Amino acid sequence: MKKFIFKIILFAIIIIISDILWGFFFRYWFHNINSGHIGKANYISEQLDEDILIFGPSRAEFHYNPAIITDSLGMTCYNCGASGHGILTAYGRLSIIKEHHQPKVIIIEASRDFDIITSDNNRFLGLFKKNYERGKIAELFNDIDSTQKYKMLSQMYRYNSNFTHNPKTIFKPFHGKYKPDKLRGFLPQKEVFDSMKLAPSHMNSDGEIDSLKLRYIEKFIDLSKGAQLFFVSSPIWYGMSPEHLAPIKDICKRRNVPFLDFSNDPKYVHNNAFFKDGKHLNDKGADEFTKDLVRVLRPMLKLR
Repeated sequence: MKKFIFKIILFAIIIIISDILWGFFFRYWFHNINSGHIGKANYISEQLDEDILIFGPSRAEFHYNPAIITDSLGMTCYNCGASGHGILTAYGRLSIIKEHHQPKVIIIEASRDFDIITSDNNRFLGLFKKNYERGKIAELFNDIDSTQKYKMLSQMYRYNSNFTHNPKTIFKPFHGKYKPDKLRGFLPQKEVFDSMKLAPSHMNSDGEIDSLKLRYIEKFIDLSKGAQLFFVSSPIWYGMSPEHLAPIKDICKRRNVPFLDFSNDPKYVHNNAFFKDGKHLNDKGADEFTKDLVRVLRPMLKLR
């Protein structure tokens, strides 16, 4: 019996030591990746120092051209958008950024799917496992899933979700620090929309409201203190019903935060030339929208 217990204890010690050693290895490995989504995340967490920051899901990452914003407003700009991610990710990223940098202007693309409607919020945590001790990440994890604090005791667990990224990114990490290219986090889309392939009506108000996401909209507003904050709804081919983003608009009105709504701009609605698909602008549409946004923003900015 004593031998059996000894073997169990020895096995547990081996597992713990292996977890710690592999954790050290992967921490070094992933923190030195300088390309792809992980490289972008590393730049945002460690080096970002631009004046204007863009947050939001794919409609942020595809629609806002930092080069046009910089040329027009004379302030540096970086697109922190992350496809498939919304307010919870934006909050996490901003909390880490503010450890080392205070932006002057923050623009966030409002999304019903990622900022209002209930979903599996655990899937948003993968980007932050390796930065669990940074910013307000531990608080975010606890609010989404209180069991995460136990899972995070494993160093291997912190890096397992990173293996879903492009293998070329994973296995070519050692090329120095991430240096953002001229696109500054922007991902222009080249396709032109064919409305003949349009799926049945997509934009609706179905779905249960996620009170946690709405609470984090409020927390994001609080965290943005020191910067001018703007919520924006960029153009969409379908147009958008007034109630689609009503919960966010109500919060913005109550908190005195500007909400700039381009979703029903007739210049874009049903204009195939500006879109990649029903939800996303192509590069031509993104450039045109960014110019329109700048024209609206310029008189509202309190430039120092």
